[in-house]
Amino acid sequence: MSRSPSRPARRAAWAAALLGLHAEAAAHPVNTYVLGPDDDWCAFIDEAWYGGDLILLEPGDYVGPCTIQGKPPQEDEETTTIQSLDTTRPVRFLHDGEADHVLRITGQHVALYHLVFEGVPEGVDAVRIEGTGARYWTRFNTFRDVAGTAVRVVGGQGARVRDTRFEGVTGVPVVWGCPEGDCAVGDILFDGNLFVGASGSVVHPGAWGVVSHNIGADLAGPGLRYAGSGGPGLVEGNLLEGDDVLEVSGDGVLVRNNVLLGSARFDGAVDLLGNPLLGEVAPGIGRFDGNAVLGALPAEGQGNVACEAPDACWVDADAWDLRPAEGGPLVGAGVDLADLPVDFCGTERPSPPDAGAVQFTQGGQPLTLELKSHQTCAGVLDDEPDTGDGPAVEASSCGCAHAATPASAWPLALGLAGAWRRRRRSSPRR
Repeated sequence: MSRSPSRPARRAAWAAALLGLHAEAAAHPVNTYVLGPDDDWCAFIDEAWYGGDLILLEPGDYVGPCTIQGKPPQEDEETTTIQSLDTTRPVRFLHDGEADHVLRITGQHVALYHLVFEGVPEGVDAVRIEGTGARYWTRFNTFRDVAGTAVRVVGGQGARVRDTRFEGVTGVPVVWGCPEGDCAVGDILFDGNLFVGASGSVVHPGAWGVVSHNIGADLAGPGLRYAGSGGPGLVEGNLLEGDDVLEVSGDGVLVRNNVLLGSARFDGAVDLLGNPLLGEVAPGIGRFDGNAVLGALPAEGQGNVACEAPDACWVDADAWDLRPAEGGPLVGAGVDLADLPVDFCGTERPSPPDAGAVQFTQGGQPLTLELKSHQTCAGVLDDEPDTGDGPAVEASSCGCAHAATPASAWPLALGLAGAWRRRRRSSPRR
């Protein structure tokens, strides 16, 4: 390659300090490298770095395929990071037209930040994680025009896909595990992502973990499919709109504080707590408490409300305001539950709480949502969730009380009217 390891290390010292990156926190010297698209970047990344190093990529196009072997870290919390040098001009990874992947991650403790994967054809994985260890992070990335799979995780523990945009993904954004359940993929986190016009995360048997605070719109379905097993499962705080938005199977999976604007299917003793359900609901329910349902209740439980019409239950359906209508049937109709302390927005539930995912608050705004990293949120999940004795994720206040969407974000306003009438309308807040 055109640069020796020593030269990239010298060039990158200022970059690490400027970006405030984590390398200096390590208990031992950590190397920082800057590489360009004309370098033999794949060979360097795979061979010349050590666990915990920082690799910064200069702007440009990087053509796969590339296999990256994650090295064992010298400290337990260290993760080798590969990211764009200039996060305002993220690098672009492209398919070579032949391989079945663009990036393939093996080993352990690897993070991919601020990268763009574009033009991935059918049958190809943009990122494939085949690790045998732990800690795999993909965050602040963009997958654009992907007909294959954006991220496929078939091995390892503790994989995270967070704060990621899936734009024009006609394939599947993320697949966890294998269809036959023969891939051990545990302690996953799919959090704070945005996907439109595609199916969402697929969690196969043998995989387990947390699917939280994602936004999916215009979903052909299912938007999220969770069939995990082998550990505690949590589906929380997601907003999903489309014809077929959610499919969950497995005993003891907890589904709470989700806004489901479309049909949902459940198989097994799935626990539903504090969800507004505005589409057909298939059986397979264990606990069923504190939910607001448009139409007949699909199961018996405590603190549930059947809404005859949207405007009878919510503040302003046309303005897409999911707060309970003042004096309406949802207010105070819920039930106090130890495992439902806050609502969709991170607001503490009063006693007695309102039924559904959003509690009534004065001065709230219509439900306008965007990628979490582009707004100020109370309780944004920055650390790993505790999934040892049961999944627990901090709540996010994103979108429920914001009067405007930052221009730099990817605004997405979702209307309740479109969900129950199955027709589209322009957003008054777009």
